[in-house]
Amino acid sequence: MTLLGLLLLVPRGFEMAHLNTRRDHDAYGSVVWMLMVLHTSHVVTDWGDAAVQAAWLFTHEIGDDQFADVEDNASYWSFVVLTWLPIGALVYGLARLW
Repeated sequence: MTLLGLLLLVPRGFEMAHLNTRRDHDAYGSVVWMLMVLHTSHVVTDWGDAAVQAAWLFTHEIGDDQFADVEDNASYWSFVVLTWLPIGALVYGLARLW
């Protein structure tokens, strides 16, 4: 997930650079930028969590506590991915309707 999270940030950089609205242009632009920044912050934070967890798991003995940490991390990644579905529909789908 550390590698996948890093790979997810590459297209996000292109998305942010090529959004067809400015954050200070109108309400739609403000909402789009707010959603993109919030979701990107979730990806970055979980990427950091996954990187620290991966480093810990590869360098220390694995116990019961680490299984709970891995489960929490997997649940958070699921949250990040599932929240992108409505955000992506809003950012890319709603923009096509205008």
